Amino acid sequence: MVLAPNTAGIAIIQHSHRKPLNGLSFTFVVNLLIMTFWRQIAEYLFIKKRDPNQPRNTYLKYMHGMNRISLLMFITALIIMLVKFVIIPLFRH
Repeated sequence: MVLAPNTAGIAIIQHSHRKPLNGLSFTFVVNLLIMTFWRQIAEYLFIKKRDPNQPRNTYLKYMHGMNRISLLMFITALIIMLVKFVIIPLFRH
């Protein structure tokens, strides 16, 4: 089972023992997936501008808006837990 990018740049799983499509190495494909993940996170947090060529409809806007809200809530919860369980106990001693 190997990961290989399709024409849209999204990785797909191939059930074969051959190299991924177009001779790309497994490491390259995994790095591509990781970079795509971080690029999407950067777009959610308004750190990076989104690709203007990407199709966008109303439902996609709603989905990305909800993802943005949940990601911000998650980061806020991580910061609160860090303060509560790590930083405050350090100053109590």
